[in-house]
Amino acid sequence: MIMKTHFTLTVFMLATIILQAQSFQWATGTGSTNFDYVSSVKTDASGNVYITGFFQGTIDFDPGTGTYNLSSNGATDVFVEKLDAAGNFLWAKSFGGTGNDESNFMNLDASGNLYIVGVFAGAVDFDPGTGVANLTSNGTTDAFLQKLDANGNFIWVKSLGGNSTIQYGNAVSVDFSGNVYTTGYFYGTLDFDPGTGVSELTSNGGVDVFIQKLDNNGNFLWAKSFGGSGNERGKSIAIDTSGNVFTTGYYTDTADFDPGTAVFNLTSNYGYDIFVQKLDPNGNFVWAKSFGSSVLNDYGNSVATDASGNVYTGGYFGGTVDFDPGSGTYSLTADVYDVFIQKMDSQGNFLWAKSFGGPNDDEGNSIALDTSGNVYTTGFYRGTVDFDPGAGIYSLTSSGNSDVFIQKLDSGGNFKWAKSFGGSGNDEGHSIAVNTLGDIYTAGLFFNTVDFDPDAGVYTLTSTGSADIFVQKLNDPSQNLASSENAIKSNLRIYPNPATDFLNIQNPGNLKISKAEILDLNGRLIKNTTIENTKISVEKLPKGMYFLKIITEKGIENLKFIKK
Repeated sequence: MIMKTHFTLTVFMLATIILQAQSFQWATGTGSTNFDYVSSVKTDASGNVYITGFFQGTIDFDPGTGTYNLSSNGATDVFVEKLDAAGNFLWAKSFGGTGNDESNFMNLDASGNLYIVGVFAGAVDFDPGTGVANLTSNGTTDAFLQKLDANGNFIWVKSLGGNSTIQYGNAVSVDFSGNVYTTGYFYGTLDFDPGTGVSELTSNGGVDVFIQKLDNNGNFLWAKSFGGSGNERGKSIAIDTSGNVFTTGYYTDTADFDPGTAVFNLTSNYGYDIFVQKLDPNGNFVWAKSFGSSVLNDYGNSVATDASGNVYTGGYFGGTVDFDPGSGTYSLTADVYDVFIQKMDSQGNFLWAKSFGGPNDDEGNSIALDTSGNVYTTGFYRGTVDFDPGAGIYSLTSSGNSDVFIQKLDSGGNFKWAKSFGGSGNDEGHSIAVNTLGDIYTAGLFFNTVDFDPDAGVYTLTSTGSADIFVQKLNDPSQNLASSENAIKSNLRIYPNPATDFLNIQNPGNLKISKAEILDLNGRLIKNTTIENTKISVEKLPKGMYFLKIITEKGIENLKFIKK
């Protein structure tokens, strides 16, 4: 049981916090006396929050007064948990065998289905309900991709086959049609078709990066791999509105990043360098870029795309790195290891890069974008760090060995704010997610007693074991899609709602409409659309709930609709 201590805020403090750009909402802690780990957090437009990771022993997953115990079958088992917008427990599921089973990332589709990617060893029943869906690994560990519905019910699971002794699934992303993309790394020969067909790929030297595409029923579409004589790892994957595939990670030596018959070699400066690669929707090579220092390893941990196809990469680096992969130069220098965020356009041209850190190791683990292109980053830092990468100063100091940070930059890389929290031990931010309500969820690990309110209030949790899992919620009212600064109250209306083929727009004020966008529940742009004779086609959208963002001469109108 997590020990909880809540101090009531005075009316004055509460009013002060509400007026700030972001405010603490709640935090929960979950853990056992054994090893616990959280790898990914996601949220939907209703503010529900989903986390996944792995654990050993028995954990009560209900952070409230109730009890919902799950126990691992062997070394470590996978868990998936859902909380509502207030942090109340909804459900939790787990699965695993007698070996080490881990989930490394999770994503949602427009209908709220969950996709979990990770690794497993031995025989595992992937159906967390009463059914049975057994898979057995071929090598030491195999990669898996599992699909659950919004209530945690099992839909399907797929694994990679072959004689590969090493295969690791690191990340998963979903496009607006429901196609599912995974990345990771493997060694040896691997069959990437989880069905009756065969689509084998063989690594070149050490471990190579793979990218696999399945449809929403888990049927194989294509797989690609790339690498060289060294080791390459795919860490994160993102899909833009046109279905282009962006992958980041890190590589050594010389690697050919074109998975086709042509050659596109890049060579690392020292040890691991960071790469960003773009493929088209059919897996054909478009471009690849890399950057790194000549003295330390550098790591690309997270990638995201915005409505214009710009690509953002986050991670950490050491030494001096030229973050412009083109003919220009834009060098940043780390004290030891510093956090970076880099932005390129859809063609791979450099736009900007920012970094921050102090005299100790500081690491960026995850980035997320809102609908305005603001960038949120989490990770951990040690000592005193200036989180403003510009000319200003905004310093925070860790309470213990390492503290969690959350930083926000605008789409131009300008500093907006930063928050941190931690206790006397090692506290880490592993994953961050934002939604259209202005909610910011961070998940990671905490040790001992930690105050999770980064402002004047106090909200402490105490870990049960050496490290427990946390989820923290902040809210940034300026990013609430329904009440943003540019939002207007007009007489625009849409019908029918729900819609099957078309949405009709009523515009009694004859406002001039310059642009319209369709967004999913997480605020991600699904498509830019045109309005013809007050009609918008939605027939190709998957079933689910969406926002129609209409930009007019007087501002922005955000209207929610259902595609049936």
